[in-house]
Amino acid sequence: MGPIDILTSWQVVLAVVMLNLSAFAAMAIDRRRTWYGQRRVGKSVILGLSALGGSLGTKLAQRLFRHMQLRQPFASTLNLIMIAQIVAVSGLAFVSSEPAMAWLVEHRATIAEDKAPTGPAFFGPKGG
Repeated sequence: MGPIDILTSWQVVLAVVMLNLSAFAAMAIDRRRTWYGQRRVGKSVILGLSALGGSLGTKLAQRLFRHMQLRQPFASTLNLIMIAQIVAVSGLAFVSSEPAMAWLVEHRATIAEDKAPTGPAFFGPKGG
């Protein structure tokens, strides 16, 4: 059993919600500390929370508090993190879909048939 099998879907959703709330809170705290000239929350902490799955909370706080919107490279890094997460979740959803799984099972059977020995492999897998 792999590590993903141990977690149930509600635990994953709860973890992502908690990450987003933490990232939102970190941006809110950072914004408040800028007003009072106090020591700020590190950009690496905020981007780290975003990379772990809290990018939506960070982006929402960025828009709501109008904080670090023009600050580069923070804003572009956050956008890249969000794009990468969208691509990863979309790819995972596609790969785990029923048509993709059916194709994979069919493709594995085809590969197993193609692996039958046919001679020396001088000019490719068929040997000829």
